[in-house]
Amino acid sequence: MKKNIINRVIFGVICWVIGFAIVELNREFEWLALLIAFGGTGCASLSIIATLIKAFKESDLYNDKKKEINKKKAEQEILRCKNLLDAGVLTQDEFDKKANELKMVILQN
Repeated sequence: MKKNIINRVIFGVICWVIGFAIVELNREFEWLALLIAFGGTGCASLSIIATLIKAFKESDLYNDKKKEINKKKAEQEILRCKNLLDAGVLTQDEFDKKANELKMVILQN
C-alpha cells in the first residue's frame, strides 16, 4: 500500500510539473496545461483516498467493528424470535433452527 501511495504522489507531481512547464513554454496552451496539472494532481489525490479507504476496510479495526454490529443484530434477532415463539407464531423447531444459526454469529471470534 505504501508503494502504491508513493507512486500516486509521484504521478500527481509529474502531472503538475508538466502542466506548469507547458504554461511557461507557451501561454497559448495555458488551459490545457492547467487541465493536465490540476487534473493529474486531482486524479492522484482521489486515487490515494481510494487506496486509504480500501486499506481501512481490510483492517482489523473495521472488521472487528463489523463483527460487533453483526453480533448485536443476531442477539436482537434471537430475542425477536423468542417473542414470536412465546406468542405461538413460531414452533419450537423453527425457533431452534433459527437460534442455532444466530448463535454461530454470536459465538464466532
